[in-house]
Amino acid sequence: MSHYKDKIVASLHDRLEQYGFKEAMPFPDYLRVVDAEYDRINDFHIIEQMRILTYKDTYLPDFTLKFERLGEDFEALRAMLRARTGVSVAGLGRLNSRPSQSYTAYYEPPQLDIVERVYARDIQALNYAYPAA
Repeated sequence: MSHYKDKIVASLHDRLEQYGFKEAMPFPDYLRVVDAEYDRINDFHIIEQMRILTYKDTYLPDFTLKFERLGEDFEALRAMLRARTGVSVAGLGRLNSRPSQSYTAYYEPPQLDIVERVYARDIQALNYAYPAA
């Protein structure tokens, strides 16, 4: 979603035109391009997280923070760093916060189908849940 808002709506980056992205294109159209061109797209903001977090099918991070529970995960990370290194890290401030929702709340059913197909590996590996049928 942030890629769409920053790189498509706010200002289209030239390198994205080659895939069929258009400036200020509607979000459903954006997702259709992601779906159709996913195998060709080499953009850090679009590729599945598991391509970033794994090497030869080995999950690399010791700990993964989730945006939906960023405050709690950050506190756990601070505790881990303090235990391992003795270093205390400042707490995480809150800016523009709102109640979190399931990723499924942000999409209409056809869009959700695309997201769940393209990012199926992330959804499974990072323990997100598909909506109840």
